[in-house]
Amino acid sequence: MMDSRILLFLLLPLASASAEFVIQVVEKDGTCCTRPPAAHGAGGDPNLCLQIPYHGFLNRSVAVKRSGRPMTSYDCTVSHKYKFVFPHIYKSGGSSLKNWFVSVLCDGIAKKRGNNHPSIKTACPWEILSTGTCMALSRFPDYFVFAFVRHPVNRTISQYSMMAHPNFLRSGGPAPSLEEFVHMPHVAGRQSRLNPGHYRNQKDFLFTRNGCPVVDFIGHLENYEADFRKVLNRLDSQDLWDGFEKYGFYGHRGEDPNIFGTHRKQENPESVRFTKELEQRLYERCPDDYRLFGFQKAIQ
Repeated sequence: MMDSRILLFLLLPLASASAEFVIQVVEKDGTCCTRPPAAHGAGGDPNLCLQIPYHGFLNRSVAVKRSGRPMTSYDCTVSHKYKFVFPHIYKSGGSSLKNWFVSVLCDGIAKKRGNNHPSIKTACPWEILSTGTCMALSRFPDYFVFAFVRHPVNRTISQYSMMAHPNFLRSGGPAPSLEEFVHMPHVAGRQSRLNPGHYRNQKDFLFTRNGCPVVDFIGHLENYEADFRKVLNRLDSQDLWDGFEKYGFYGHRGEDPNIFGTHRKQENPESVRFTKELEQRLYERCPDDYRLFGFQKAIQ
């Protein structure tokens, strides 16, 4: 548990041409909340604690960086050269972005070694590492940590489509329905060989148990290009910018490596059709994935 004293961080513009403002993060009474730039105006209450969405740059103290651990931990990508950590939130564009890292940082090296489709674990480990999120956060507390989240409806369609795909579905019965999956994903997911981590809420990957973020930037997958440009501005590398212009989002493969949801929408659109009532059930199951990241309900 962190010190119960208020940890207040000033909003300062980043040293970049974009002049982005860092969201103010306040730790108060054992939990964290955010403050918008307007709350820092003349006469503003320094103890004001609101709940604006975590979207964009966050200012975290050294103490928070060293003590914060996410509620769940799976794999992440680390670059010592560019000093960043990228936690992989399953079904939120993580595989595509890791493929991009391989393309930009390792593609030429891997091809020289005869590997035309390298994985991030084997492409060039001296350039990029794949390790557990908690380990990376504790070992490299001064690195820039960024992640991307996805609208819960889009993510759920992707989760369900991958879980119910023949490549992952266990034999012996039909796939559960989308309604069954939305109500109890871990129960429905037992019929699949997919790693159960794919069903965890996005909040679990990015926040400590007392509600404090473990990242310095949160982007939206639906706003990927604009948000990733902000990340590239922060990393300040011409090589990465050149890679972005050359490969775009998907890297050397030229397509999304996780297109289960897209294929299912094309082949059986009714099987992944959300209703207003179904999204309400999803909202009740993971309200923080809407509230914390600023997502509105998609079905009106």
